[in-house]
Amino acid sequence: VEILGSEGFLLNEFTAPRNNPRGDALGGDAARRMRFAVEIVRRVREACGPDFILIYRLSLLDLVEGGNGWDDIVAQAKAVEAAGATLINSGIGWHEARVPTIATSVPRAAFTGVTAKLKPHVAVPLVASNRINMPDVAEAAVFGVPDDKWDERPCVAVVLREGAGGAVEGLRAHLAEGWAKWQLPEHWAFVSEVPKTSVGKFDKKVLRTQLADGELDTQSCAS
Repeated sequence: VEILGSEGFLLNEFTAPRNNPRGDALGGDAARRMRFAVEIVRRVREACGPDFILIYRLSLLDLVEGGNGWDDIVAQAKAVEAAGATLINSGIGWHEARVPTIATSVPRAAFTGVTAKLKPHVAVPLVASNRINMPDVAEAAVFGVPDDKWDERPCVAVVLREGAGGAVEGLRAHLAEGWAKWQLPEHWAFVSEVPKTSVGKFDKKVLRTQLADGELDTQSCAS
């Protein structure tokens, strides 16, 4: 079962200051605002037993005025984990938000870094979401590399899902469905892990250094 605590629906309205002006046990500070959601997780866990998969979809970015701050989101993640959630799914943006989150103009896997940022704070598995259009790709980072003709062209470091096979031609063909030909990356590297900064963002400086030092085995696919 998945409990929806994101996208501005009922539980998210309780957790966010924007919609919760209550002064009782279910409103006020962050601990009280999240109480309704946490109690639901706890009661579902009690009813279903320890072996039932219970997913909580947590709003990691409300993207509206009066939404939760990052510290409140982390506290909520820890609380639903303690209440019995098996894993946490990433919710991105309220439906009222003016920021696009699933439109084709949004880069693929654009919000995975937010999920990665939460990862050090909880022990349960996390699920990234929004614009993840190629299930065989676990994560990918695009960074600029020197080019004799254009000064710089994109290179992609790709981590494939365990057990998945991948070929540059197939990945490039997938991107070609929504990108102009000149935008398509020409250089590709399959890696076991994309290096990250201390806050979970892709560290493209490290990738450029690895490429310069010959540590990345790249493949080229001309436009």
